[in-house]
Amino acid sequence: MPSRKRRKSAPAAQEDPIVAFGQRLLETKAREQAERERVLRTRRDARDAARAAADRAAALKIARRDLERAIERVQQARAGRSGIAEADEAWRAAKALVVELESGAKPEWAPSDPTDASDRPDGTTENDPATEGAADQSGEADTGA
Repeated sequence: MPSRKRRKSAPAAQEDPIVAFGQRLLETKAREQAERERVLRTRRDARDAARAAADRAAALKIARRDLERAIERVQQARAGRSGIAEADEAWRAAKALVVELESGAKPEWAPSDPTDASDRPDGTTENDPATEGAADQSGEADTGA
């Protein structure tokens, strides 16, 4: 039986070493760029998360301060036997805000809009630094009397 002769495949094209080196440089550059972008994205996400946590902590601090003021107003209203309902509603709104900020879920018993400035007896807003000092001073005068 005659031997089978196989056709020889065309010799593998030899790649120019300079071209191969250039391609590896481009691939390395692309990998490094992707890594830099990933690091920057990670840093930005961490910075945003830290900023959000700081904002949440500040909001919780303000809400707790407002809750303390509402408790004082309820105590004063009950002692004076006037304005109890309004003081109690202000306390409910302040407490609902604190519970919402701590747990992330609004309680079922919460008023429809606990942060509305018109509902607040002193008329201040949460982040109003101009009225913050005046409210603290009036609160100190009320507790001393």
